[in-house]
This record gives sequence, structure tokens and C-alpha cells, in this order.
Amino acid sequence: MQKQVRYDFSIYAAALTCAALIAHQVGGKATRDALFLSQFPVSSLAWMVVVASILAIVTGAASARLMSRIPPSRLIPRAFLASAGLLGLQWTLSNRSNALVAVLLYLQMAALGSTLISGFWSLLGDRFDPHSARKHFGRVVAAGTVGGMIGGFLAERVGTSFGVTSMLPVLAALDLVSAILTTGLARGITEPTREQRPKEDNQRTASKSRFTGLRMLRDEPYLRSLALIIVLTTLSGGLLDFVFKARAVAAYHGGPDLVRFFAVFYTGIGVITFLVQIGLSRASLEKIGLAGTIGSLPFAVAVGGFGALIPGVWSATFARASEAVLRSSLFRSGYELFFAAVPQRERRRVKPLLDIGFDRLGDILGGALITVFLLAGSVVATPLMLVVAAAAGIIGLLLSRQLHHGYVDALENNLLNQSIHIELSDIRDSTTRSAVLRTLSNGIRIPETKDRPAPPIATQPKVVDPVLDRVSALRSNNPESVRAALRQPLDATLAAHVITLLAWDEVAEDAVTALQKIAPSIIGQLVDGLLDPLQEFAVRRRIPRVLSVTDSQRAFDGLVQGLFDHRFEVRFQSGRALAQIQDRATAINADHSLITQAVLRELSVEKGVWESRSLIDAQDHKPSNVSSEHVFRLLSLILPKEPLRIAYRGLYSEDERWKGMALEYLETVLPEEVRKTIRPLLETA
Repeated sequence: MQKQVRYDFSIYAAALTCAALIAHQVGGKATRDALFLSQFPVSSLAWMVVVASILAIVTGAASARLMSRIPPSRLIPRAFLASAGLLGLQWTLSNRSNALVAVLLYLQMAALGSTLISGFWSLLGDRFDPHSARKHFGRVVAAGTVGGMIGGFLAERVGTSFGVTSMLPVLAALDLVSAILTTGLARGITEPTREQRPKEDNQRTASKSRFTGLRMLRDEPYLRSLALIIVLTTLSGGLLDFVFKARAVAAYHGGPDLVRFFAVFYTGIGVITFLVQIGLSRASLEKIGLAGTIGSLPFAVAVGGFGALIPGVWSATFARASEAVLRSSLFRSGYELFFAAVPQRERRRVKPLLDIGFDRLGDILGGALITVFLLAGSVVATPLMLVVAAAAGIIGLLLSRQLHHGYVDALENNLLNQSIHIELSDIRDSTTRSAVLRTLSNGIRIPETKDRPAPPIATQPKVVDPVLDRVSALRSNNPESVRAALRQPLDATLAAHVITLLAWDEVAEDAVTALQKIAPSIIGQLVDGLLDPLQEFAVRRRIPRVLSVTDSQRAFDGLVQGLFDHRFEVRFQSGRALAQIQDRATAINADHSLITQAVLRELSVEKGVWESRSLIDAQDHKPSNVSSEHVFRLLSLILPKEPLRIAYRGLYSEDERWKGMALEYLETVLPEEVRKTIRPLLETA
């Protein structure tokens, strides 16, 4: 209970911190733009963007290096305090030179502002496991959008009533609130000790000890694609932003009107972002996935770039607003979740490079393009900027389509690297114990069936024919005589008599061993016996063990049909045999639709039935839940086997981060219809 209270506090603290942080960002941007454009001409904006971006890249590289040595739980609260101190200093300087304060505020918002956002999300990445992140980050982002509305409202009220520079102490107060909240949030984070760190990197080479974020980008294709998307969308966003601000300055000139326009704009952005986040974020992640959610931003940029070719401030406002809304809602939700596949230590080094380095690289390229285009004159420059922005959006949209497979591969690798290699008992090496529920009324008589009456107790007459003599021995009521007959080489003519012996517990193991030796030549008889509903249950549940030694597509297909038997143990043993065959014969083709149907059938039972299932033929095999083991084994026939097995172990692990990584992986790779049905069971686990 106490643990749950701490966890709830962390969620609320994260949401409140995000609200204060985004309120600071929105209010700061409105103040920055109004102050800078009231002191300098709009043409100087391009140079300011380039200079601020270079400073941001330097700051980002320094923060990445710092976070590799000092955890975000210690660094980020101090960074918020430093930001508050700088804003207080600027407020003091505003009495002497507003132009100097405009430059300093622009530099701080570009450099330290981005670092704080990146560090905050790294802090949350350390606090929450990947699956919890998927559940709760939507709330955190939604709280941030509310904070954006508050920040825009404060900028409009305070800026127009008391002057633009009067927002500086308000921004400093928001930083102080964030520092207090992140200090409390950091208390729930346990940093790995020196002894634990090698386990975290248990399958990585020694050279990885000097790991760099750039090396991570080189090794992970999906991170490279994500970095390119960031550069392209930031570049295009900068071009749209310049066109938007140039038209706003032309329409509203300067002073209080310009402050009010920017404040209303950023407040409106906050409101719309909140509505999009609440109404579409979860649906977007579930319906179109992380890659599709990421692709919403370049799509909006492309549409906005072409739309802003229409003259006027409102077309530019729409283009800039659509880019800002989707960047702060859907894109942010998907983007942060993409780092679930990156281990903690590596995430701390690579994330600032993307959040700050590549983001500011896009700003630099955008500023350079703006400067070049302005040389041709404002009449020509504006259409060129919009066309380039739209083209960058189209390229980013194409890149976003490549993200899904790379993300899944990275999740699989991370599961493998964090595994302790505890395998499921897929292959039974020891002999089967006597069944709990015996099918014989006593240990010396074969049960009577419709097709085979029980042999008479009287002594059978001797025959000269060796085949009849062998059949007589196999059908005798003496276990030793039966075992002796089974030790001799069999042929297909005797297979039917041996198959019936699978129902007799005392000789069942010997019958299985004998049949396995000739299994490839009697696959038809075995499959017929498996699928015959009139055949004894004891025979049907043991036939899969015989078929498991074959590498035949025909046997595999027959076992797939066995997954639909009305008795669970027949289905369980068929699934085990299928996995054993597939482990050896990788060229065997599994029918994904049939396997999926079998999984859905297993998941459709009531909870009490699911939890109470047990195995008759495996007293030495007692998994925590045979139902879930069976389902995961079936899924391993159509999904990557090793990561799935490790994910299964993770569900029942005491390690919350491993469990969360397992849940996130399953949410990502499971077929949609299976994911919807199995989700309650995963949440319970």
C-alpha cells in the first residue's frame, strides 16, 4: 500500500512538473518573441536563431556528458534553480537595457530551456518502466498542455498590464516550483550500484564502457531515422515560424498589440494541444502505433507549408499552429515512448543529442536557409521557405514509416541483453511419471474399448507366425512381455497395436520410445489417432510426443489441428511438440491465422478455468500457470521466439523494470486482436 502511494505521488509530481515546465516554455516564448521583435527588426531573427542554436548544441553536448556522470535525479533540480537565478538576473538588468535582456532571454530559452525539457523526460524515463510510461505519459503530456494554456494566459495578462519584462519573475517562480517537484520525484529513483551495472550491460563488449551517444545512433537504425525526422521537422518548423512572425509583425507592428497577439496565439495552441492530447493521443498510439503517431508531425508540416502559400497572416498562423500543436501532443507522446527501447545509461547519453543537438541543428539549417532566401528579396523568399518546409515534411513522413521495425528490433535486443536466460521447460528430458488419474481399473489389464475388447484372461494359444506372435505379446496383459516386444524393431504393420498401448500407463513410455523410432513412416496413422475424437484421451495426449521427433510439414500441420482439440492437455502437448519441431526445422511453415485462432480460443475461457488448469502427464512440470505458458508457446511459433520467452519470464519477475519492458514489448509485437484479448491478463501479471 505504501509503495502504491509513493507511485501515485510520482505520477502527480510528474504531471505538475510538466505543467509548470510547459507553462514556463509557453510564457517564455511569448515574452521572448514580443521582447526581441520590439527591439530588433524581423530580419535579425534568422541570425539570432543560428547563434542560439549553436549555443544550444554546446549546452546539449555538455548536458549529455554531465548526465552520463551525474544522474538526472540530481542534475535536473539544480538546473531549474540555475534557470530561476538567470531569470532573476535578467529582470534586474531590464532596468538598464531591454535589448540586452531580449538577447539573453532568447539565448536562455533556446539553450537551457531545451536542456530542461530533455532532462525532465530523462528523469521520467528513470522513474517509470516502459509499460508504465505508455500508460502514464499521456497524462503527463496532457498536464503539460494545461500548463501551456496557463503560461499563455499569464503572458497575455502580465505582459499587457505590467510590461513585457514583468514576466521574468513569473518565469523564475515557475522554475522554482519545478525544482521542488523534481526533487520529490527523484526520491523514487534507485540508481544502480557498481555491482549492478555489469548486469545491466551483461552482453555488451568491453568497448561499450566508453559508450557515446553518437555510437548509439550509429548502431540503432531507428534512432538515426528519428534524428533525421527531428532535423527535418525542426528545419521546416523554423521556416514556418519565420513566415508566421514576419506576417504578424507586418499586421500588428509592435508594442502591446504584438504582445497580445503572441500571448493569445500561444494560449490557443495550449488549448488545442490539450484537446488533441486528451482526445487523440491514446487512440493514435493504439490504432496507428508509435511510428504513425510520429509521422503526424511531418504530415502537418507538409500540409501547412503548402497551405501557407495563400497570402495573409491567418494562413501562416494555421500552418504554424498545426505544427506546434502536433509537436507538443501526438509527436511528443510517440517520441518519448520510442526511448523505451533504450537502456537507462545509454538513454541518458543519446537522448540529449536528439532533444537538443539534432533539434538545434535543424534550427541552424533553417536559419541559414532563411538568410540565403532573404538575399533574393522578401517577395521571392516567402514562397521558397514554404515549399522547402513542405518538401522536408514529405521526406520526414517517408522516414517515419521505417521506424516501427527498428523499434521492435531494439526492444528485442534490449530484452535479450537484460535477460537472465531462464528458459521455459519446452523439452522434457526425463521420463514421464505415472499419471495422476489412471485410465486402468488395475495395473495389469488393458482397458476395453469399442474397437478393441479386452483380451481374455485365459492363456493365448501359441502361433507359428512371428507377426501374430508379436501382436500377441503386444496385446498381452503382462507389462514385461509388452516391454520385451516393444524393444524389438517395429514396422508400420504393428504401429496400430503400439498406438493403443499409449493408453496403458505402465508401458506408455516404452510405447512412445518405440513409436518415435518409426514416426516418420507412420505420420498418417499418428495424425489420424490425434484428431479422432473417439480415440482415448490418454492416447491423444501422448501422440504429440511421438510426432515431436519428426521434421515433417505434414506432422506439423496435423499438430496444428490438434490445437483445437476439446481437451486442454491435448492442445498443450500439441503446442509443445510444434515448438520442438520448429526449433529444429526452421524451414517449417506455420499458418499464422490458425495459430492466432488457437491463441484466441485459449484466451476466451473464463478466468477460473484459465487459472485452474493442470497437466496429468507432467507431475514434474509445474509452471506458474500452464494456460499462459501454452499461449506464449503458441505465440512463439509466429513471433520471435527468444525475446518472447524472456518477456514471459519477465511477467512473473519481481524486477519492475524487466516486467515493464516485457509488457511494452508484448504491446508492440502482438497481433491486434490478440493484444486486445490478452491485455487484462497482462495487466494482472
